Amino acid sequence: MRSVEEWIGKHDDQPVPPRIRLRIFNRCGGVCHLSGRKIRPGEKWELEHIKALCNGGEHREFNMAPALVKPHKIKTAADRKIKAKDDRV
Repeated sequence: MRSVEEWIGKHDDQPVPPRIRLRIFNRCGGVCHLSGRKIRPGEKWELEHIKALCNGGEHREFNMAPALVKPHKIKTAADRKIKAKDDRV
C-alpha cells in the first residue's frame, strides 16, 4: 500500500506538479523509459505517457515515466501514426 496517494490529472492538459515530476523521476531511478539510459544532470527530459493519451492512456502518475527529449519525440510521432491509422479504420 502506498503512503502517498497517486496523482491523477483532472484533465489531460493539467500540468504535472514539480513534486510529482520528481517522484516519477525517482521511482524510475532517473532512467529514460525509452532509451534505457540514465539521465545525466543538466540533460533535458520530459514526462512521457507510457500509453499515449491519444491511444486511450490516462493522465496519471503511474502512466508516466521520464524520457529524454529526442526519444520522446520519436515515440510521440509513432503514437500519432497509430492513432491516425485507427481513425482511418
